[in-house]
Amino acid sequence: MVIELRQPDAAAHRRAQRELVDVRAGGDRRRYRKLDLSFDQTYVGTPTTRGFSHKTIKNKIAVERSTNDFGKISPGPVDAFAGWHVGNGERTDYARNETDQTNPKDKGNAGKVFDWGWVANLAVRVDSEAPGSRRFPTLVVAASLSLPNREVAEEAVDLLRSAAMLGMEPGVADADKQYWANSVPGRLLKPALETGFTPSTEYRVDRLGVRGGQHGALAVEGDMYCPSTEPELLSDRRRSEGRH
Repeated sequence: MVIELRQPDAAAHRRAQRELVDVRAGGDRRRYRKLDLSFDQTYVGTPTTRGFSHKTIKNKIAVERSTNDFGKISPGPVDAFAGWHVGNGERTDYARNETDQTNPKDKGNAGKVFDWGWVANLAVRVDSEAPGSRRFPTLVVAASLSLPNREVAEEAVDLLRSAAMLGMEPGVADADKQYWANSVPGRLLKPALETGFTPSTEYRVDRLGVRGGQHGALAVEGDMYCPSTEPELLSDRRRSEGRH
């Protein structure tokens, strides 16, 4: 994949300035001071697509380094240091210092689509108060490049931290369920709240209702309830979404 960055022409730049800023009485007044974001990852391919498993790469490197006659090593293109991007199905977010176990050859991965490469983490400015309007240009305000399946939550937090440095009031931060609904609070929710952004998300269907508990209290979608609570109240969200 080739990403081409072009400089905007002068007319487009002037239009963007007019939409973003209203200059009156010598001052700078923005039409909408909040910065609402939508962030996600997109796959970026590598020149070579053979790939390797991160579970066995250390052993392969050790064998090559111990080889005295490099002519005995099988010839072939050098693989870029990247990872397997899962194109469909459940994705895994490995924390720092954890080994990426993703392997297309595993039996449990039958039917999944894998691509060797990297992922671009992108945060795009959106308008949560007037969706579909054109009050300002749709711009990528923060971006990074990382390995698939690795520190997805931390990359998202870095996007929010970068966006918070733009001098605008942090607003809503929207993402799909692979983020807010799939990450533990300590890795995404708590550090994201520290940046000033408000998470926009919903619960996964398979995590609605009672999910364990502690000291007799029932854990229901982030809150603790008395064990004597009526079952109808514990499943209220499920009923409101038309799921029983």
